[in-house]
Amino acid sequence: MKKMIIYMPKLSVGGMEKALINLLNFSTLTNHYQIELFLGYVVQKEYLDMVPKEVKIKLCCKGKWDLFGKISTYFKMQFKLLKNLLNIDKYDIAISYAYQHPILAKLARNSSKNNIIFVHNNLKLKYSSKSKRLRKMKFEKFNKVICVSNDALKAFNELYPNYNGKITVINNMLDGESIEKKSLEEIEFNYKKPVFIVVARCEEKSKKLSRIINASNELKKQGYTFSVVMVGDGEDYQMYKNLITELNLQDTVFLLGKKINPYPYIKNSSALVLSSAYEGYGIVIDEARILNIPVISTDVADAKEILNQGYGIICNNSEEGVYTGMKQFLDKGYIVQKKFDYQKFNSDINNKLENFFEE
Repeated sequence: MKKMIIYMPKLSVGGMEKALINLLNFSTLTNHYQIELFLGYVVQKEYLDMVPKEVKIKLCCKGKWDLFGKISTYFKMQFKLLKNLLNIDKYDIAISYAYQHPILAKLARNSSKNNIIFVHNNLKLKYSSKSKRLRKMKFEKFNKVICVSNDALKAFNELYPNYNGKITVINNMLDGESIEKKSLEEIEFNYKKPVFIVVARCEEKSKKLSRIINASNELKKQGYTFSVVMVGDGEDYQMYKNLITELNLQDTVFLLGKKINPYPYIKNSSALVLSSAYEGYGIVIDEARILNIPVISTDVADAKEILNQGYGIICNNSEEGVYTGMKQFLDKGYIVQKKFDYQKFNSDINNKLENFFEE
């Protein structure tokens, strides 16, 4: 069998990490390749159990991610880089699954001539054209590039108009069966309907959850009765909690924090709201589609292309846009127009991956 190595900085709760786990579990890559997963660290050990047993895991930091762990990981990565430069380690395919880690990007390029980087976001929104981090990544030196959305592809082409490698769009795979099963878990869900569900990291720069809170304040003033249930944690959790209190929305907006299983909350809601200023793809949209829940989303990544197929309401990328989308749903509702076939979705992705790897 051919050898493949995948470089990833960490495993934890996150869209990129979830996408990698799904890729390893639902593609047929393990049938064709001996796969080594090179990791910096793991936040919780149970994430390692999600990786297929056929995949060999090389974990740099096996203890705490403290100063010692970071220093140890840095030197292990440098040693790996030296081995690659000396042709001791070579692979048929080398993948940098992270698009923001210069050392892992360099490791991937030096591990195989067939080197690939996954781009999970709109690079123009993440970096300026003169960004030091962007220069260090050296995207233009990769043999192949996989963008997870059409939006990411468009931005990449604008930043690198003379890129002469192979580039394509391949969406993230989905664990639809598990999502459906987990959504059946019994939970207390006694909120005033209709219920808007928000599943996102509490991080204002990209997720812009303040848009939803402020829109809820305006709608409540107009006499609408509804609930907003927010699932997620992050650096701006307290800021959002303070804003809810300041606007006296404790009976309307409920900040639940992190939930290991968010799917029953999505399943029992009326609509999912995505208020982001930018997204790589917005995998929560597909999770809502699996559970047949309509989506209200700002015009980010491929949201418009997806929702215009009959899955929800697209709105302007602004606070006013989020308000308008939520108001439209409260006034008229929304019925999903067709069932999302996640099995065919995964199959199409798998075929595209296999063909692109071997080109």
